Amino acid sequence: MMEVIFKKTEGDYLEAVIEINGQDITVMDEFGGNKYSAGDCIGVELSVGLAYEDEEQATNNQDRQ
Repeated sequence: MMEVIFKKTEGDYLEAVIEINGQDITVMDEFGGNKYSAGDCIGVELSVGLAYEDEEQATNNQDRQ
């Protein structure tokens, strides 16, 4: 888990902005951002993935068949 600065969210499972080392990062809000205020330090775990990764893989597999 790492500490980041919470900036804003559009709601659960929607776009949120956090700050890491002075850099704004856009993430998916899977941490309940509605309970935080801008400037709060929060602990999060980050992972890398593509938006709609499962759907894209399913579409690509169907195209190959």
